[in-house]
Amino acid sequence: MDEFRAFFTATLNGRSVQRLYLYDLDQPEPYLELRYLSGTRIFTQRFSVKLTITEDTLGNKIAKFTEILPSNTHFSRRGLLPFLEYITRDSGFYIQKRANLNATQNTIGLIAVDDFTLLSHWYDF
Repeated sequence: MDEFRAFFTATLNGRSVQRLYLYDLDQPEPYLELRYLSGTRIFTQRFSVKLTITEDTLGNKIAKFTEILPSNTHFSRRGLLPFLEYITRDSGFYIQKRANLNATQNTIGLIAVDDFTLLSHWYDF
């Protein structure tokens, strides 16, 4: 994440990433939301994704995200490319239930199928 943040800032004229969200994964039109700081203002940018859940031969669930294009033609995707390449990787992600963040927020881990060292944590709102 640190490398992605540095790349984003260097590529997009000093803007900085505040948060990344995956929204509405249980809905027909999920999306990735980026919140970034430009000057002193926070802006939001959405990228539509398709979520596909499959199973491997052992019965483990694999989540695959595919970006739906064209998306957000008024915003350069250039600074987001490392993250978009990560989240839309061909191998997909194993889903790991993590400890609850608090009483109402579940936390999951996404583990890259092709590289178990890549683990990202996401929590539910």
